[in-house]
Amino acid sequence: MKSSSVVVRKETNHYLLYNVSSDELHLIPLNSYFIYELCNGFLTVNEIENLALDNFFRNENNDNVNSAIREFLQNLVNRKLLEVYDNVVGINNNNI
Repeated sequence: MKSSSVVVRKETNHYLLYNVSSDELHLIPLNSYFIYELCNGFLTVNEIENLALDNFFRNENNDNVNSAIREFLQNLVNRKLLEVYDNVVGINNNNI
């Protein structure tokens, strides 16, 4: 789930995520923001990967895309922009 301490602002070619509690700014590309938005506390990482594959990466190698998505999500967790629990991006266990 998206951390409640994050403020999001859309820019021209990316999104700006500001973590109020750490006073850090993070820029993410538009298609990565789609993945971030799916982190609603109800979807598993596998469900997020499938939705991303269906919407953005239809002609790509699934293993490469899934690996990149997991790395992206783990980076968001490491930066305290997301919280995770039981492979559901949403509550809190700090690993994807």
